[in-house]
Amino acid sequence: MKILRYYKSWLFLALLALAACKDDPFVENPSGETFIYNLQITNGDLSGGGRYNGTVDEAAKTVTFNNVAAESDVANVKLSGKISLGAHLDAEAYNFLEGNDPDATTLTKTITVTNVENVANYTVTIHLAAPQSAPVLSKMEIITAAGTVVAAVIDLEDNAIYLNTPNEDEVTVSSLLTVPKRAEYTFSNLTNNKLSKSNPGTLRLDFLGLSVEYTLSFERAPAAGINFSAPVVHDFSVNATLYPDFAAEMTRSADFDGEHVLIVYRDAPKLFRVSDLLANNVANPILLKTDHTVPQAGVETFAISSGQLSHGHVYLCNLAQAGQKLRVYYYDAPDSEPQLVLDHDNTITRFGDNLSVNLDENGNGYVYFIRQDPGDKILRFDVTNFTTFSNPFEINPTVNFSYYANYNRVGNSGSYIVSSTTTSMLQLLDKDGAQLYEVEMVVNEGGVDALAGTDVHIAEYNKGRYLLMTSGKRYAYKPASTLFIYDITEGFDLVSSLVTFRENHPEPVYTFVMDAALSTAPSANTAWAVVDNKLVVFTAAPHAGFALIEFPINRQ
Repeated sequence: MKILRYYKSWLFLALLALAACKDDPFVENPSGETFIYNLQITNGDLSGGGRYNGTVDEAAKTVTFNNVAAESDVANVKLSGKISLGAHLDAEAYNFLEGNDPDATTLTKTITVTNVENVANYTVTIHLAAPQSAPVLSKMEIITAAGTVVAAVIDLEDNAIYLNTPNEDEVTVSSLLTVPKRAEYTFSNLTNNKLSKSNPGTLRLDFLGLSVEYTLSFERAPAAGINFSAPVVHDFSVNATLYPDFAAEMTRSADFDGEHVLIVYRDAPKLFRVSDLLANNVANPILLKTDHTVPQAGVETFAISSGQLSHGHVYLCNLAQAGQKLRVYYYDAPDSEPQLVLDHDNTITRFGDNLSVNLDENGNGYVYFIRQDPGDKILRFDVTNFTTFSNPFEINPTVNFSYYANYNRVGNSGSYIVSSTTTSMLQLLDKDGAQLYEVEMVVNEGGVDALAGTDVHIAEYNKGRYLLMTSGKRYAYKPASTLFIYDITEGFDLVSSLVTFRENHPEPVYTFVMDAALSTAPSANTAWAVVDNKLVVFTAAPHAGFALIEFPINRQ
């Protein structure tokens, strides 16, 4: 009986405790402090994607930003950083032009940190660097005689503005937007805010001593971009007849350069002539010689693992664990003997699951390897004259690009886009791994899931800019391996295009689904080239196969 009383008492107390937990809402306990520990400008530069770290002087209650790009939108500065628990800044963005001379290169503003009833004011100073980029016209609208608003087409390559009003004699300028926004503009022949077809003249932009001039035309803009509604698919995937090298995981790497397709089948790597594949012919492979590509005696590693094409040359690498040699073989031509061009003492970790070759037409540039798992180390080599590898350099990325990753140069720029099949983050880095921008992929409202997209490339053709990627399939519940193409033409440079892409998360303009079994080696490859005035895109993945897809340019 005594035991029962204790039990009842314990149960009563437990019920009281549960009731209290249920009724009392969770309330975060703010610290009451109003400190700024660090602060960043998050929308700097002409593109709006630059980040700048400030120097905090807590005693003086100041934050100073030095060498900030003059092209930054200083009328809408966004700040982020670490502040006291429970505290917040008094605005989402700040206009540093208020109270400052429009041409000033040192701008100050007071911001307030609030925490419950406590407040603290900090003086923020921005020191602008000398301007480096001419201003850009990003948008212009005009109004016709009938009251129709028409958006002009701005050609940044030719510095031309097409008003798209060939049947109008006169139009009224409605609005225009410049980058930076505080750039000054002057029309050479504007009367009462109207432009005349007989002599539309020019538009001049000026910003802190830098200027650019656009010609104006009432004509329609020439057709630009790619027609993604009329693809011609040369299909060697599970959707048609699967090319047998992709039936399992023995092919984890492939590439395309407009002349050849490289299939890095571990037992027999080979090339196909693109002309054959565009005729849907896979009967004439060019087998690469492999007599000298042998594994180290007694070591369980793959002599051939990954590969890429570069200006008509072929590179293959092995798969090397820590303590094994990391080797790269070079083929000057499809029928050449392989030449050992890298024999590196790999003491760090497993490399060779991926190989990224980024060389110019003279064979100078960089080759990158990314650690298989957890993808937290990148190994770079300098390359000269295609065959001289030197200066191994280790990069520690801020994101783990595990398994099947790529470090791909964007055109002839100093930017590289990095991705992998196991992270949804795309990063734009420089050659040394310094971050320029990043975009996290999300599942779109329409349900498109490109989170496992990798081997990302940026294709620029016919005044259009496109982001290409192919996804791997690691688990049965994951989506099929798919080629995704996104139109990121909007924007005056790559970073501004990625800023828009990150903000809008657009739907892809084209997808090619290769619904196959999961792969324990969820690699995927993408490449592009212009062939006979068409954009040709390559996609491949284990179990899924590969395809070449032709897209014509837009025509009026």
